[in-house]
Amino acid sequence: MENIFNQFSSFELIRELNNRGYFTDLLYSKHSVNDILDTINERRDDDGEEPIWIPENRILGILEASINVRLIESLINERIEEEIFDNYE
Repeated sequence: MENIFNQFSSFELIRELNNRGYFTDLLYSKHSVNDILDTINERRDDDGEEPIWIPENRILGILEASINVRLIESLINERIEEEIFDNYE
C-alpha cells in the first residue's frame, strides 16, 4: 500500500496540522539541517575554508542528536500547566 502522505507536500501537511489545532512552529526537518549547513558553508567560504559535507543518510542523526525530545516535552508540559494555573484558576 502506498504511503498516503506521499501525495502531499510538506507545506500541505503542515497546513493541515495547523488546521487541526497543532502548534507547528517547532517543526524541524532534514531541510532545517541543510539550511544551517548552507549558512555555515557560506561563512567558511568567506574565510577561505573548505565546505563541510554531510552524507544524506547522516542528516537525520544530527536532528536526533540535537533535539532532546523528552526534555523539551517536559518543559512545554510544565509551562502549559503554569499558564493554566496562572490564568484560569
